[in-house]
Amino acid sequence: MRRMALVVACALLGAGCPIVFGGNGDSGGEGGSGSDAGHHLYDSSSGHDNGSVLRDGGTPDVVAPSSGYAVSNASGQPAAQRSGQTPAGDPSSDTYIDPLNGNCNFVTGGTNPFTGTLHGGSVVSVLVGFAELPAYHFEVPVTAYPEFGYYVTLGQDVTNSSLTMVVVPVLEYSESQPGGYGREKRVQCTVTQVGTGDIQVNLTWDSPTDIDLHLEEPSGFDIYYCDRISPNGGNLDLDANAGCILDSPRVDSENVTYQNAVPANGHYRVRVHYWNNCGVTNDVRYWGTVWVRGVSHTYDGTLSASEVSGSSYDCAPDRLAGRIVYEFDY
Repeated sequence: MRRMALVVACALLGAGCPIVFGGNGDSGGEGGSGSDAGHHLYDSSSGHDNGSVLRDGGTPDVVAPSSGYAVSNASGQPAAQRSGQTPAGDPSSDTYIDPLNGNCNFVTGGTNPFTGTLHGGSVVSVLVGFAELPAYHFEVPVTAYPEFGYYVTLGQDVTNSSLTMVVVPVLEYSESQPGGYGREKRVQCTVTQVGTGDIQVNLTWDSPTDIDLHLEEPSGFDIYYCDRISPNGGNLDLDANAGCILDSPRVDSENVTYQNAVPANGHYRVRVHYWNNCGVTNDVRYWGTVWVRGVSHTYDGTLSASEVSGSSYDCAPDRLAGRIVYEFDY
């Protein structure tokens, strides 16, 4: 629902290190080539990490292209890719994962973080994969037992509407523990199909709030909720929680795409604007993915309640609002 529509309704009623993706088919494949056209701008001023393994600036800087998905560990390093489907866990094992936290509502081309807690025997790593994408999976080392964390980035070409995430603990081998696998954790995830193209900018966050994505084009045109389509074909095709009317199911994500359009050459700036906290008082983590000619780059950070803009329905003050979180050339 567009925020402008909300304004009209109120008046009438008086009331968003290289990793190689594997293929989406029966065998893993390598990503294509592409230039690193961007540079990372992290928000690390607060040092806030919600007590989890994942921290500001933890996402990988560059993810190589292809269909499928990639996984990085909590510090942003690429996880080791393993061929074949994620091994089945041992249902009789005393080692298990509870809870597994994270937003399992993905968007194509987006990045979502996850954290979890292990119980039972000593674990050296966890295996992460999707049942519907059986060609490969990833192994993420556990370095802060019993806590662990990882990021999942979906490729732009994923066409599934739903995915089953499978996470399996790998037990440490010792005289008292013969190794093997713990119990698997299976989580049903949804995938929202959004526009991709030569430029795709995605923003995702972790709370029921209204956060806005802005993309400033080389001409100075700002793509955001008031100007969703630019003369060059850029389009804000996903605007979540507009006016604090929360989406159901919640996606907590915004997306700008140049689907079937040719972007202008020049310098682009990505902004994140905390429009309304919708009653949430704690800090909000955000993360995003920028695709440029098939190569993705990521950014992340934290927004505090003091950064809420005041939630004006007037478009003019919100143009080019928020902090610059990423810049790139096309």
